[in-house]
Amino acid sequence: MTLSKKIGSDNVKVRVIKKNGKTFTVTTAEHTHDYKPVYKTVHHDAQGHYETVKVDAWDEYSGFNHNICLRDGRDLTQDFIDSIKNNTYPKLPNQNLTLEDMKRDWGWTEENGWPHYSDDYAIYKEMGVNPDDMKNVPPFGLYMGEQGWNGECDGHNYSLRPYYIHHNATTKQEWKVDKKAYDEKILTGYQCACGKTK
Repeated sequence: MTLSKKIGSDNVKVRVIKKNGKTFTVTTAEHTHDYKPVYKTVHHDAQGHYETVKVDAWDEYSGFNHNICLRDGRDLTQDFIDSIKNNTYPKLPNQNLTLEDMKRDWGWTEENGWPHYSDDYAIYKEMGVNPDDMKNVPPFGLYMGEQGWNGECDGHNYSLRPYYIHHNATTKQEWKVDKKAYDEKILTGYQCACGKTK
């Protein structure tokens, strides 16, 4: 009969052999540690710096449907734009549009001025102006409802008018990587399979 038993953490093996009524004890050699390296991973972020880089000037293409008068071929949208640029739109209220009309029919308020709609915003974009600066400008819908500021247009059609918005050259800050991020394995010690460390 042979018995084998693990004793303690040193893995000493003792064999007890019983043969012909006699007992023999055989002890094997003690456990020899086999230490393996143990590592930890340390992450290093990328290193770099900001550089000022030039952004070239460029032209942004856009297009907007202009309203064209069917009677005389006048570009009503451009006429409206010119009236804003030249400050020739009618000063309201006047004899044709009272303050009550402005409030009731068009939503004008003393605090906010005229309401603006998608056509107005497209026109302001084409002009390159801030809509917040246009609160005293009557909306394009009012202009069209009046058949132009002179009241002479009767009906209109649409014509796509391309235009370009110029963007001047400028600079921006751009991150330049001097050293890429990486993970480093660092030796922290040695450990045997039995758990013993050094």
